[in-house]
Amino acid sequence: AHRKLTDHRTRGSDPGRFGVHSSYHVRWHARASRCAGISFPNGWTLFVESVIVHGFGLAWYPINQTPLDKATYTISLTVPEPMTATATGELTATINNGDTSTYVWEVSIPVSGVSFAASDPVLDSIVGPDGLTINNYFPSDFTQISIDRFDIVPDVIALFTGLFGPFPFDSFGITFLRGNLPFRGFGLPQRVFLMLSDERLIAHEISHQWFGGSVSPASPADNGSLRGSSPTLRSCGLAISGVLTQLPRVSAQSGGE
Repeated sequence: AHRKLTDHRTRGSDPGRFGVHSSYHVRWHARASRCAGISFPNGWTLFVESVIVHGFGLAWYPINQTPLDKATYTISLTVPEPMTATATGELTATINNGDTSTYVWEVSIPVSGVSFAASDPVLDSIVGPDGLTINNYFPSDFTQISIDRFDIVPDVIALFTGLFGPFPFDSFGITFLRGNLPFRGFGLPQRVFLMLSDERLIAHEISHQWFGGSVSPASPADNGSLRGSSPTLRSCGLAISGVLTQLPRVSAQSGGE
């Protein structure tokens, strides 16, 4: 796959301060490290049928690993057919090149890192609160019953909107991948990557649209506060467990395919 990532980096919110526009090009030839019980080796993780690249992997583009250094991005991903590339941000263009397709994702709100995945998925589009577009990508052989487990997403977003305020972004989506990592998901602005279809995990990662996506810690050392270690978010986590039982489409069965 070819990847072009454009980094529109700014410093602070003062328009009088400086900004930098940079472009990075990476050519990948399916030599990503396979996951062997460690998370994101060399920034790339190759599963049997897909690949995922974590936003904080220094192996694939220059980045200061601090939430204080944010940028907007344009991510252009070219993958062989029939694969699809999903990424942080919003899909703005799909270009058919014949044997390959190029997917262009835009991140218009400054973020501290981006991620992407390449897989052979099916697209399931649903509508969230206030007309929010939700584009979920699942393995092409996912059953309808498995896809229906994610019908809870609009209700979770509506619930969190009532608790935390308006949804911070213009669109949202989930990419589900079959793979084995020490953890089963992570949430980045506008896109969550999951490896387990558990309702509480879905809700936890969606909560990062507010805590981590919209509001960031001061330093990487403070990331634990976004995972429920602070008293405030620990209480919030307990509240999530309680209120999820009130949502109409939560099934009693949880688990990955």
